[in-house]
Amino acid sequence: MKPFPTEFLWGATLSAHAVEGGHFDSDWWRWEQRPGRIADGSTSQVGSDHWNRFAEDIALARKFGLNTLLVSLEWSRIEPEPGTIDRPVLDHYTKVVEAIRTEGLEPIVALHEVTLPQWFAERGGWAATGAADGFARYTAQVAEALGDACRIWIPLLTPVTTLRMGYLRGLWPPGQQHFRAAWKSLRQVALAHAKAFRRLHEAVPAAKIGASVDAEILHPWDDSSTWDLRAARWDQALSNDVWPRALTTGEWPWPFQNNPALADTVDFLGVSYRGMQYVRFRLGRGSFACRTNKTGEGVTHEYEQDPAGMVDVLRDLSKFGKPLMLMGNGIATGDDAARRRYLLDHVAALQRALAEGVEVNGFMYRSLLDGFEWDRGYQAHYGLIHVGRRALARTPNPSAYLYKDIAVSGGIREGALGRYCPEWQTPEGLELV
Repeated sequence: MKPFPTEFLWGATLSAHAVEGGHFDSDWWRWEQRPGRIADGSTSQVGSDHWNRFAEDIALARKFGLNTLLVSLEWSRIEPEPGTIDRPVLDHYTKVVEAIRTEGLEPIVALHEVTLPQWFAERGGWAATGAADGFARYTAQVAEALGDACRIWIPLLTPVTTLRMGYLRGLWPPGQQHFRAAWKSLRQVALAHAKAFRRLHEAVPAAKIGASVDAEILHPWDDSSTWDLRAARWDQALSNDVWPRALTTGEWPWPFQNNPALADTVDFLGVSYRGMQYVRFRLGRGSFACRTNKTGEGVTHEYEQDPAGMVDVLRDLSKFGKPLMLMGNGIATGDDAARRRYLLDHVAALQRALAEGVEVNGFMYRSLLDGFEWDRGYQAHYGLIHVGRRALARTPNPSAYLYKDIAVSGGIREGALGRYCPEWQTPEGLELV
């Protein structure tokens, strides 16, 4: 397993709703106001104040050796009312992208991540007929504003997770558990991606446009249960296969009709790998696949680390014939030593995938900063850089320095192991730099 190529993209993510604060025209802002929906009782009002401190945060990304940054935009800020574009907001995002370029980093822009404008949600959200047309209109406005300043785009970031949590599990807006609404929404989201793909290529012919894949490994809780096995296979296919297959071939699983208009609407696949969970068959309002841990207790965000499973996922996704990029690979923990081990395990696994001939062009760690992590609020610490809740001071974790060493060196260096994670066992065959 040789070191990474010199042109490899090393980056981190910045989710708009997690770090910006002030998304008062979004469906999530309304959702957060009801007690009990957010684990720590917080709201996203402040986030990490990235809206005002973006220049400082981008400079930190450069300081820690990154050469790319994946940022999502907030649709509800750009289009607070239907058909009304807030030009100062678009100007702000233009400045963000230009600041990324000025620092010498490659900007990757996601047009949508989880949240919706409140007006869009009130019209039925993604389940509404014609939802894709509204997104296409928004895409055209953003593409015109940012133009050639950005060449790598993701129309919709982690769409399957968004719909699963909102329409199957009911833990995110719109809070439903309705299988038919989930599938209808997924088809509208696919159409939205295809329309955005064409609008972006019209505005930026040289653009590279990716589809975000919510990848995971799912095992039946009871290996002897045919029903658990079927439920696990179905749920894993929804995460790892249905979405990229639709956008590369136009195929939908039976009994839905194929749609040739979706085919060939992706230049690369952006993979957000989470890890491994177990699945039990259990009939419910939204789904028959119940996520559990080893003991059979229901879980939501808790994944077991499975770096080898990431290699399996990357190998499987390569069948679609598109380059891959890891986007959103991270761990929520207050134990930075665990984060360092996680980072090393997954970078080493990525090297293994490259050694097998899988084409992977980049790795985005989730996340550059701590922030508001959806229904968990501020309890989940993903950041390479810790953000204090009072003064919002940025304090780099040791994992940020380890990641810098990996990015600058083009791989895992023996000296970095001795300094940041001496207990880590180097996998057999891994070539240190």
